[in-house]
Amino acid sequence: MRIAILTDSAANLSQTVIETLNINVISVPIVINGTTYREDVDLTFEEYKKLVEQDETTPTVAQLTVEELASRLKQIAAEGYDAVLGIHSASGLSTLGSHLRACGELVDNLAIYTFDTQAIGLVQGQIAQAAALLVAKGDSIEMIIEKLTRLRDQTQTFISLDDLRTLTKTGYISNGASPFSNLLLPVKTILYINKEGQLEALNTQVRSKKAYEELQSWIFSVYDNYEDKMRLTIMGDYESKEFQEQWAPNLQIDFPKAHFTYGKLSPSIAVHMGVKSFVVSWGLDWKQLQ
Repeated sequence: MRIAILTDSAANLSQTVIETLNINVISVPIVINGTTYREDVDLTFEEYKKLVEQDETTPTVAQLTVEELASRLKQIAAEGYDAVLGIHSASGLSTLGSHLRACGELVDNLAIYTFDTQAIGLVQGQIAQAAALLVAKGDSIEMIIEKLTRLRDQTQTFISLDDLRTLTKTGYISNGASPFSNLLLPVKTILYINKEGQLEALNTQVRSKKAYEELQSWIFSVYDNYEDKMRLTIMGDYESKEFQEQWAPNLQIDFPKAHFTYGKLSPSIAVHMGVKSFVVSWGLDWKQLQ
């Protein structure tokens, strides 16, 4: 069986990785003040920040239609693939998985599989890379999904945010009131992604230091199980003092044996979380997957 890997631009994959591992990437459409942009095509994180600073409206992610996805899948089938594995963000934030499954009756001669990473951003991209490497290795689709599930089940994602405008208006959280009021979500809010791929509010902390201590305790609880087999993946605004002086250096000091990956927030993540958020994921290093 010839298997294609498909994901979207929320995975933060570089063009080099995309071409080297032959990963199909769909650009996420983002609407700002009535104009639709394509993530990583005509909208970078820096450009997104400038646009939202100039505009008072709330940006939104315009989901691809089933018809658009079906057209892309037909192209993949025409290239000689028998199956496609769609690697998508946490299902509470993305409709890619459900839309891919809806394409099943529209595309002939192509088996469609989906995988909910229960993560966002760089971790989604890491899982897509792992899947592509397993395809190259010759693993069956069933074996690939089994191995990706083991990797996913050993990964946790922590989100600290203080820009509540988007969540107040959209309510992308599974527990609590929706839309959320500022009384429920004070200055610093800690979120995590649960096993259903939904965002949940875990705790509220007024100061950044307290938010970091909460994260630190979570990672310490499993650090001894992984040590040099742990990967810590950090996404945030590189230009912020908080990122440069606290989050990035402190994690390296506290968890010296872990492998680190750093990246900026993608526009599609910033739509949900705001530009001042930090996303930290930890667990088994995806490069350890055999």
